[in-house]
Amino acid sequence: LPTGAVATLKTWLLSPEHFTHPYPTPQDQVMLMQKTGIDKKQLKNWFTNARRRIWK
Repeated sequence: LPTGAVATLKTWLLSPEHFTHPYPTPQDQVMLMQKTGIDKKQLKNWFTNARRRIWK
């Protein structure tokens, strides 16, 4: 993924309001896809992998 996209996703994931529930709502998914330019499958895969990496 592009560096800017990863930075945007990490910012969302690690923000205090999302850290305890790291699952984007459908509205959040649309917003993140628009901001990052990635598709839904890439977004879902990134979040799955990020949750595995961070919350081992």
